[in-house]
Amino acid sequence: MFWTAKAASKRRSPKAACLRKCYESARVIDYQCDRGLDPITSRSGKIWESGYKVRCQIMHVYKTELRQHLTDDGWEVIDVVASEDWWADEFWKVQSRRNLWGHEIVLTFLVDPMWDAPRKPGQAVWAITASESIPLDRLSAENGVARLGVVKGRFGKELAAFIAKLDAYRNSR
Repeated sequence: MFWTAKAASKRRSPKAACLRKCYESARVIDYQCDRGLDPITSRSGKIWESGYKVRCQIMHVYKTELRQHLTDDGWEVIDVVASEDWWADEFWKVQSRRNLWGHEIVLTFLVDPMWDAPRKPGQAVWAITASESIPLDRLSAENGVARLGVVKGRFGKELAAFIAKLDAYRNSR
Protein backbone atom coordinates (compact mmCIF):
# COMPACT_ATOMS: atom_id res chain seq x y z
CA MET A 1 0.00 0.00 0.00
CA PHE A 2 1.41 3.38 -1.01
CA TRP A 3 0.53 6.59 0.74
CA THR A 4 1.55 10.14 0.04
CA ALA A 5 3.68 12.47 2.08
CA LYS A 6 0.63 14.71 2.50
CA ALA A 7 -1.33 11.87 4.06
CA ALA A 8 1.64 11.06 6.30
CA SER A 9 1.72 14.62 7.58
CA LYS A 10 -1.75 14.17 9.09
CA ARG A 11 -0.63 11.25 11.26
CA ARG A 12 0.76 11.83 14.75
CA SER A 13 3.70 9.42 14.64
CA PRO A 14 7.38 10.44 14.86
CA LYS A 15 7.78 9.21 11.30
CA ALA A 16 4.98 11.48 10.12
CA ALA A 17 6.33 14.45 12.08
CA CYS A 18 9.80 13.99 10.60
CA LEU A 19 8.44 13.61 7.10
CA ARG A 20 6.06 16.56 7.51
CA LYS A 21 8.84 18.90 8.64
CA CYS A 22 11.11 17.86 5.80
CA TYR A 23 8.36 17.80 3.20
CA GLU A 24 6.88 21.18 4.11
CA SER A 25 10.26 22.88 4.08
CA ALA A 26 11.23 21.21 0.78
CA ARG A 27 14.30 19.79 2.45
CA VAL A 28 13.66 16.10 1.83
CA ILE A 29 16.81 14.57 0.47
CA ASP A 30 16.27 11.03 1.68
CA TYR A 31 13.76 9.43 4.01
CA GLN A 32 13.97 5.80 4.97
CA CYS A 33 12.16 3.94 7.74
CA ASP A 34 13.10 0.96 9.89
CA ARG A 35 9.74 0.61 11.62
CA GLY A 36 8.31 -1.84 9.12
CA LEU A 37 5.82 0.64 7.72
CA ASP A 38 4.68 0.87 4.13
CA PRO A 39 6.81 2.67 1.54
CA ILE A 40 6.06 6.33 0.92
CA THR A 41 5.73 8.10 -2.40
CA SER A 42 6.30 11.78 -2.87
CA ARG A 43 4.54 14.05 -5.34
CA SER A 44 7.51 13.62 -7.65
CA GLY A 45 6.90 9.87 -7.61
CA LYS A 46 10.07 8.94 -5.72
CA ILE A 47 9.53 5.86 -3.56
CA TRP A 48 11.24 5.61 -0.20
CA GLU A 49 11.75 1.98 0.73
CA SER A 50 11.26 0.66 4.25
CA GLY A 51 13.96 -1.30 6.07
CA TYR A 52 16.56 1.37 6.86
CA LYS A 53 17.11 3.84 9.66
CA VAL A 54 14.90 6.91 9.73
CA ARG A 55 16.94 9.84 8.55
CA CYS A 56 16.05 13.13 7.03
CA GLN A 57 19.43 14.26 5.85
CA ILE A 58 19.21 17.78 7.05
CA MET A 59 23.00 17.93 7.38
CA HIS A 60 23.12 19.27 3.83
CA VAL A 61 20.77 22.05 4.90
CA TYR A 62 22.85 22.72 8.04
CA LYS A 63 26.00 23.01 5.94
CA THR A 64 24.32 25.43 3.55
CA GLU A 65 23.06 27.52 6.45
CA LEU A 66 26.50 27.50 8.11
CA ARG A 67 28.20 28.52 4.86
CA GLN A 68 25.71 31.40 4.43
CA HIS A 69 26.27 32.68 7.98
CA LEU A 70 30.03 32.46 7.54
CA THR A 71 29.82 34.46 4.31
CA ASP A 72 27.59 37.08 5.94
CA ASP A 73 30.11 37.55 8.76
CA GLY A 74 33.19 37.88 6.57
CA TRP A 75 34.45 34.31 6.32
CA GLU A 76 34.97 32.30 3.15
CA VAL A 77 35.19 28.52 2.79
CA ILE A 78 38.27 27.99 0.63
CA ASP A 79 38.65 24.22 0.79
CA VAL A 80 36.69 21.14 1.85
CA VAL A 81 38.84 18.17 2.80
CA ALA A 82 37.34 14.71 3.29
CA SER A 83 38.60 12.93 6.37
CA GLU A 84 39.98 9.43 6.50
CA ASP A 85 39.61 9.23 10.29
CA TRP A 86 36.55 7.60 11.86
CA TRP A 87 35.92 10.54 14.19
CA ALA A 88 35.75 13.29 11.55
CA ASP A 89 33.47 13.56 8.54
CA GLU A 90 35.23 16.43 6.81
CA PHE A 91 37.26 19.59 7.38
CA TRP A 92 36.48 23.05 6.03
CA LYS A 93 39.35 25.51 5.66
CA VAL A 94 37.89 28.96 6.23
CA GLN A 95 39.59 32.34 5.68
CA SER A 96 38.72 35.75 7.04
CA ARG A 97 37.63 38.32 4.47
CA ARG A 98 37.23 41.25 6.87
CA ASN A 99 39.66 42.33 9.53
CA LEU A 100 42.73 40.10 9.84
CA TRP A 101 42.42 39.36 6.13
CA GLY A 102 43.54 35.84 5.18
CA HIS A 103 43.56 34.41 8.70
CA GLU A 104 42.61 30.72 8.47
CA ILE A 105 40.66 28.46 10.78
CA VAL A 106 39.51 24.89 10.26
CA LEU A 107 35.99 23.65 10.92
CA THR A 108 35.82 19.96 11.79
CA PHE A 109 32.60 17.99 11.41
CA LEU A 110 32.75 15.43 14.23
CA VAL A 111 31.07 12.02 13.96
CA ASP A 112 29.02 10.71 16.86
CA PRO A 113 31.34 8.46 18.91
CA MET A 114 28.44 6.07 19.59
CA TRP A 115 27.81 5.46 15.88
CA ASP A 116 28.82 1.88 15.13
CA ALA A 117 27.38 1.24 11.69
CA PRO A 118 28.76 2.05 8.26
CA ARG A 119 27.90 5.63 7.38
CA LYS A 120 27.61 7.83 4.35
CA PRO A 121 29.28 11.27 4.14
CA GLY A 122 27.38 13.74 6.31
CA GLN A 123 25.66 11.04 8.33
CA ALA A 124 26.00 10.87 12.15
CA VAL A 125 27.61 14.31 12.47
CA TRP A 126 26.85 15.57 15.95
CA ALA A 127 29.12 18.61 16.36
CA ILE A 128 31.17 21.15 14.44
CA THR A 129 34.31 22.56 16.03
CA ALA A 130 36.68 25.33 15.01
CA SER A 131 40.45 25.19 15.50
CA GLU A 132 43.57 26.90 14.20
CA SER A 133 44.73 23.89 12.16
CA ILE A 134 43.51 20.45 11.14
CA PRO A 135 43.34 18.50 14.40
CA LEU A 136 45.39 15.33 14.72
CA ASP A 137 42.96 13.54 17.03
CA ARG A 138 39.44 13.79 18.38
CA LEU A 139 40.48 15.32 21.70
CA SER A 140 42.31 18.22 20.08
CA ALA A 141 39.34 18.74 17.76
CA GLU A 142 36.92 18.99 20.70
CA ASN A 143 39.16 21.51 22.52
CA GLY A 144 39.16 24.07 19.74
CA VAL A 145 38.18 27.72 19.51
CA ALA A 146 34.42 27.15 19.34
CA ARG A 147 31.92 24.29 19.24
CA LEU A 148 28.52 24.00 17.56
CA GLY A 149 26.18 21.15 18.45
CA VAL A 150 24.20 19.81 15.51
CA VAL A 151 20.89 19.35 17.30
CA LYS A 152 17.60 19.71 15.48
CA GLY A 153 15.59 22.59 16.86
CA ARG A 154 18.55 24.37 18.44
CA PHE A 155 20.89 24.64 15.48
CA GLY A 156 19.82 28.18 14.49
CA LYS A 157 20.31 29.59 18.00
CA GLU A 158 23.61 27.82 18.53
CA LEU A 159 24.80 28.84 15.06
CA ALA A 160 24.53 32.53 15.91
CA ALA A 161 26.56 31.99 19.10
CA PHE A 162 29.12 29.89 17.19
CA ILE A 163 29.64 32.61 14.57
CA ALA A 164 29.92 35.22 17.36
CA LYS A 165 32.69 33.13 18.98
CA LEU A 166 34.53 32.90 15.66
CA ASP A 167 34.26 36.68 15.22
CA ALA A 168 35.46 37.29 18.79
CA TYR A 169 38.40 34.96 18.18
CA ARG A 170 39.28 36.80 14.96
CA ASN A 171 39.04 40.19 16.68
CA SER A 172 41.23 39.06 19.59
CA ARG A 173 44.12 38.04 17.29
